[in-house]
Amino acid sequence: RLGGVCVDVTSEPGQNVTLPCQAPNNNITVVKWSRADQCVLLYRDEQSDPEHQHPSFKNRVDLQDRQMKNGNVSLILKNVTTADNGTYECHVQKDGDSLKLISNINLSVVDLPVLKTLVWLQQTFLAISCKSKSLSRYEEQVEVKKPTQIKPDRKPAL
Repeated sequence: RLGGVCVDVTSEPGQNVTLPCQAPNNNITVVKWSRADQCVLLYRDEQSDPEHQHPSFKNRVDLQDRQMKNGNVSLILKNVTTADNGTYECHVQKDGDSLKLISNINLSVVDLPVLKTLVWLQQTFLAISCKSKSLSRYEEQVEVKKPTQIKPDRKPAL
């Protein structure tokens, strides 16, 4: 594909993601977001045109700024799933011009692994979950669930 900026975006399922796209900021008349041959969002005449939109994106997408201030034509994609993986293209048309590719966004929706650890602490059994918040950085989030009492005559099953 010729032209445009390439950006990688990674998210977990269920999140809302912003796919960035910055166009020259004057006289934008049409914004078209697509993935493969599917129309994700067509914005013209100051409104979304749902007629050409692929059904899987209905009620899940919008421009971050419908006024497109400073050329911001970034897309918000809500409640992402692994089915949303792929390369998204942002095209913009200005007065009297044809659609031009501005950016390619590679979206990866990845279920991050959860490590569950069982801890025996003074006759109380705790479940601790750790989840990576990023594929490249490992910032751990620890969730301590309500302790479950175990009778002294039983050992926890590990």
